Amino acid sequence: MDKAVEFENFYGNLVLQKVKEISTTYKNITKKLNDTFYSLDSDTRNSLQVGSYGRFTAINSLSDLDMLFIMPVSYYSRFDNHEGNGQRAFLQEVSKVLQEKYPKSKIYVDGQVVVFEHSSYLIEIIPCFEEKDGSFKYPDTSDGGSWKITKPRLEAEEIGDFHNPTGKVLRKLCKMTRAWRNKCNVQIGGLLIDTLCYNFLKLNPIHHNIKFDEYDVLFLKFFEYLKELSREQQYWHAPGSNQKVYKKDSFTGKAKKAFNNVEKAIGKDGKESARRNWKYVFGSLFPNKRQAEESTSSNLMKSDRNELVSFNDTEEFIDDMFSFRKQLKEVKIDCKVTQDGFRTDFLSRIKFLRNKYDLEFFINEVPVSGAYDLYWKVTNYGDTAERRDCVRGQIIKDKGYRQKKETSDFNGEHLVECYIVQNHLVVAQGEIDVNINMH
Repeated sequence: MDKAVEFENFYGNLVLQKVKEISTTYKNITKKLNDTFYSLDSDTRNSLQVGSYGRFTAINSLSDLDMLFIMPVSYYSRFDNHEGNGQRAFLQEVSKVLQEKYPKSKIYVDGQVVVFEHSSYLIEIIPCFEEKDGSFKYPDTSDGGSWKITKPRLEAEEIGDFHNPTGKVLRKLCKMTRAWRNKCNVQIGGLLIDTLCYNFLKLNPIHHNIKFDEYDVLFLKFFEYLKELSREQQYWHAPGSNQKVYKKDSFTGKAKKAFNNVEKAIGKDGKESARRNWKYVFGSLFPNKRQAEESTSSNLMKSDRNELVSFNDTEEFIDDMFSFRKQLKEVKIDCKVTQDGFRTDFLSRIKFLRNKYDLEFFINEVPVSGAYDLYWKVTNYGDTAERRDCVRGQIIKDKGYRQKKETSDFNGEHLVECYIVQNHLVVAQGEIDVNINMH
């Protein structure tokens, strides 16, 4: 199996598919705001695409977009002197203008932005004022209201300037890391991903100008770098702007898990089970067997094909079914463990889980309001699961009980995941590891 082809296909699977549609939406919003606030007929002036889309590090599962709209200076003094929370009033005025343009759409103020809910993604509009140094002053409605500074141009320029001398590795690394973030529900923002990828490549010039057949080692070293970062560190400095980028939660544990899977994948190089380890890290966007075979060669010997397959890869991936919100909420999964003749206990208090225990996975609290759908996924890992042809991994809709009943049947690592979906978007996700040792 050609390693370079696999990673090239993986990168190809990440490419944004809705660029034209997104561009049209950006232009329509810009045109309306220019008409209202400047009496100007333009769909490009005074707006700036920012966030991962503006830094060219977004991937196809992108569901949240960001744009700055530069307001006339006169509005600053008007709302800075506003009685009460002037920043909220400022955002509400912009929201009202967009509601006129899109009367049937959901448009609302949320913290520092005006959110426009498009049918397949969200756009967060940040009305702001440009400063002489090229930074932007924007409103924050929290704690009675204040003005804050952002420097997205400097960040985008530095990412772009560093991307080319690295042989265009930086943006590829940023995009592939987003696939890991989505698959493994890593609580890490896009700018922090880009910052950590940038810092890693700054420290490791040996990975500049590499080809796709070296990306397995690239990710082994990258996840090693992430897992060794201090859990105590709360922020990093963004490239270009040097502004503080705070972490949402600890990510070193999930980086360690990814490192272990990459290490296993490299150890199984050339086998079908190696691809499964890559999929544990990156999800469905990592190419499946058919895509890899078609790209590598249409003339594989029959014996070679048989060598590739030792089990039915039945695992499904939620990102094949739905897009993700940029800021996923976390779902806490717990598990009751029972066996005839023993009292009920919780999985977190059991050192060794043995054969034929009854397992009841459940969630106590749903971290979202309103109607939602809940989906479960149970995946079996390791040689025993593959030998028994029992990897599972299908995504099943909950029937309203908010629980999933299983039994402990064989040794190995097992993962139970759940997803909460609203309006065709995954808005919350949770997981719990189950390690079974019968000896």
